[in-house]
Amino acid sequence: MLTRGKRLQQQQQEQHRTCPSPIICNIAIKQPELKKNQSKRQKKGPTTSFPKGSKTAGKVGKVASKIVRLVVGEDEEDTKSKADTKGFQAKFKLPEPASTVQNLQDDLSLISDEEDSVILIEPPIADMASQASTSNATRENANNSKAVNKRKKTDDDAGTKQRKINEYETSLTDSKIIADKFDIDRRTAENIVKFFEQDYTIPFIARYRKSDIGHLEANVLREVKDTYDEVLELRKRKTTVLKNLVKRNDEDLKKAIMDCTNIDELNSLYLPFASSRVNKLSQALENGLETVAMNILENKKEENLMSCVRPNVESISDIIKVEQAVVLILANHICSRPEILKFIDSEKRLDKFIVQSKRSKSPRTKVYPNLQHMKEERKYESYYNFTMKASKILPHQILALNRGKDNKMLSVLYTHADSFLDKFIGVCTKKWYIDWFTKRGKLLRQAIQYAYDKIVCPIIQKYVKATLKMKAEKCSINVFSNNLRQILLKAPIKGRPVLGIDPGFKNGCKMALISQSGSIVETAIIYPHVIASRRNMDDLTLQSMLLKYSCTLVALGNGKGCKETEMWLAHLIQANFFAPLEVKYAIVNESGSSIYSCSREAAEEFKKMDPCLISAVHLARRFQDPLLELVKVDPKHLGVGMYQHDLPESKLQKALDTVISECVSNVGVDLNTASLYLLKHVSGLTSARAASIIAYREANGLFKSREHLKKVRGIGEKTFVQCAGFLKIMESDIKNKLDSTIIHPESYDVTRNILQELNLTISDIGQKTFIAKAKSSTYRLCERYHEFGVSKESMKLILEALSEPLDYDFRGEFEIKPLMHKIVTSMKQLKVGHILEGRATNLTTFGCFVHVGCEKDGLIPSKELENVVLGIGDKIQVEVLSFDAFALRLSLRYLKHV
Repeated sequence: MLTRGKRLQQQQQEQHRTCPSPIICNIAIKQPELKKNQSKRQKKGPTTSFPKGSKTAGKVGKVASKIVRLVVGEDEEDTKSKADTKGFQAKFKLPEPASTVQNLQDDLSLISDEEDSVILIEPPIADMASQASTSNATRENANNSKAVNKRKKTDDDAGTKQRKINEYETSLTDSKIIADKFDIDRRTAENIVKFFEQDYTIPFIARYRKSDIGHLEANVLREVKDTYDEVLELRKRKTTVLKNLVKRNDEDLKKAIMDCTNIDELNSLYLPFASSRVNKLSQALENGLETVAMNILENKKEENLMSCVRPNVESISDIIKVEQAVVLILANHICSRPEILKFIDSEKRLDKFIVQSKRSKSPRTKVYPNLQHMKEERKYESYYNFTMKASKILPHQILALNRGKDNKMLSVLYTHADSFLDKFIGVCTKKWYIDWFTKRGKLLRQAIQYAYDKIVCPIIQKYVKATLKMKAEKCSINVFSNNLRQILLKAPIKGRPVLGIDPGFKNGCKMALISQSGSIVETAIIYPHVIASRRNMDDLTLQSMLLKYSCTLVALGNGKGCKETEMWLAHLIQANFFAPLEVKYAIVNESGSSIYSCSREAAEEFKKMDPCLISAVHLARRFQDPLLELVKVDPKHLGVGMYQHDLPESKLQKALDTVISECVSNVGVDLNTASLYLLKHVSGLTSARAASIIAYREANGLFKSREHLKKVRGIGEKTFVQCAGFLKIMESDIKNKLDSTIIHPESYDVTRNILQELNLTISDIGQKTFIAKAKSSTYRLCERYHEFGVSKESMKLILEALSEPLDYDFRGEFEIKPLMHKIVTSMKQLKVGHILEGRATNLTTFGCFVHVGCEKDGLIPSKELENVVLGIGDKIQVEVLSFDAFALRLSLRYLKHV
């Protein structure tokens, strides 16, 4: 094979035979090295295609040196001698430094006449010579341009790598993931992903885009949204990992990372390569032992570890430390091989692990002294000798174990089957053909054992722990969300005043009476359980308030003093003390009420009112319309979850915000009366947008049309589309009564065509004759949806809205049935077999909690609830199975609904 110089010489000779006249000079110049090697070039001259020792070559070299000085911009003082330069210019008639390239080529033609040779001047040299006459700024620009090109090349390389990552990321966001997991068609999944990318909310999608999502319900959409968020988080994490491993030329590892389906699996793959590995491994690699270790692992050649000993280096000062360092490197490489990683993944199955717990050796006696400590220990006594397969353990058990471990009351172990080590050794033996009786075999045995103890087992245990924890947290969030939804959608009491009573002893019973619209009418504090002589006066105070405002409903909080107050109130009702009124009462869960009454929001709403009275007002409003009042309370304080205080704050808050938004949006909001707390939870709205709506309402008066929302600051077209259908205008004098329905403004034209078909007018919406005719035509028109240019789901939604009264509320009307059962105030009054009545207060995966009047709610275990569906607030009859007055535990059996 010809070298580059010989090939160039042949080309020059061929060109000379065909065209001997051209004058070209081939001079190789590396500009950054010009000054550094200046003296050498002046002596030897640049590389040319002329034979060594040729006169022409020497002359060309001198001319090239001059060109170099012109290009670099050297002053005459920098040359060896001004006289030599002038003599050289005179002899060959060279131009001054400011001469052009063309003149330089003409002068060089003198040299070509002496021998039949070819002198090549390539365009780059000509360009540099042309730049010789420019200023220093021009030369700096050229250097900067070169640097920019270099950076551009680097950016292009980085961009190429990023594009490779992005190409895979795009496949990850493909709707196929959702379609496969939820067994829906690809087009539906694509629509759902598109809606999520456009930040459409679940209430809006579930109601107004039902035909595009395959008739999926809101609860399924929430699961799809969770999966979508997990995919986005996984993609983000994969991008970070792939960037960190970009220098590692291991395509199998990168493919394994790309095939990961969850964060824990990805972290397990990345753990051996994380930069935060043990310092000893870094030291071993810095000492140059990686090559030795790889030769041992791959059995390429026999290594003498004694030659690696360096007495002056602490980490490898003797043979034992060298062996330890080599074992460390071997263990890391073993765990990074795709075959081993695949084997580890196959062993990360929950049915291969056992969860064990026992009482901690160092309980927190200082934190829980004396009696309190004993009660705390009793909570975990069922886990002091606990053993169960990880695949069968229940979510609440995992949460209990984690809480006990955090409180240092329990010691929890996750153990794998004993055969796992043998399997691991077998896989490694098969991979590297290990002879255990050789020196290499002994080192590899140590490396495999080290890898198993320090890397593999921690990875698998961490994965199992994280999987169980994630499963338990997801279940707990679902339980909390479902319970919260039931509480928020509890039927309201419409058009009736309510008296709220916050019971108490020393501080008295706080009372607040609210009107039909929820405004405060009168407040008072009485002491029926403290001062016996004032009992008659307290009775008259209560009687006066109820008779004065014709109030027949009493909302009694279930806090301390509830049972005593209930007994007093029930006695007055049975004595017909409030005649002619037929007064009824209901027990209201006051969880979170005291916290809200002392909050900054309550202080701003009630100004200088006593927080004790604020609590009574809150109870009355909570009973009158739960949704309007409960949105003001932090959901975590409602007492309807399962270990909710142990959950990640961000995950829990996100789930709860979604549930509240769905409930508020589905019920609908009166645009002219809704508070900030309610408006900010409407689909598409935020706190800032809700505040803007209220500000506009205060400045311009009541809204007369949904279209006026577009005039509010921060409400653009996209926001309007999402919120308009959930905001109603209930004023009687509005021009377009469609604004009082759930029909979206985008469907108004279709609705007008439907009304024209039925010979109905918009002004008659909500009247009995209008509703009757709309109901009778629903089935017939639903089958003709294509004639109106809408989907069948949209057609059905429009006809259902026209078939309902304007004030329709799907929550219905709350039915008040006071629990007139035997009054129980303490577990000490109970006996096994007692029949009690109570209300369901909390639903969990392990049972239902029921309030029967004792210090703590009783529990109906899941096994006692076979084929029974309970809801929060249900009135049921139960039987006492067992109780512990010291630990405050009560076990019940469900009998029937009351």
